[in-house]
Amino acid sequence: MLCIKKLKFTKKELQKLVEDFDGYLWLAVDINRSIISAGDEFMADLRGVLLAQRSRTEDIVTAGIDLKTGEIYIPYTINRLNPEVRRTGLTDEIRDRVEDLISYFFAEMPISNEATPISANSLAYN
Repeated sequence: MLCIKKLKFTKKELQKLVEDFDGYLWLAVDINRSIISAGDEFMADLRGVLLAQRSRTEDIVTAGIDLKTGEIYIPYTINRLNPEVRRTGLTDEIRDRVEDLISYFFAEMPISNEATPISANSLAYN
């Protein structure tokens, strides 16, 4: 199930993503337009979907999220395709923007069989 979202994921969509991807999900986030693509095994396809939606390469950051713990992984090696990241690295500003967007899109996601939704406090970076 490939999703392109401008609004929060519904509980039903999140449940489907958890079932389809066994608790770990790759994402591509347009940090300028606040759009996310999720639901594919290949980050290149997720980036391609955003590029087809007129996102700019320098605005796309890829990340992974463990849907059971809420941990976020932002791999530099893949994000070096973004010219801004290649030039400046993964700055705190970029990380904060990705965290804010993922917190927004996954606000309805319970973590670890608890009823606690993902919040900025429950997210961790690798």
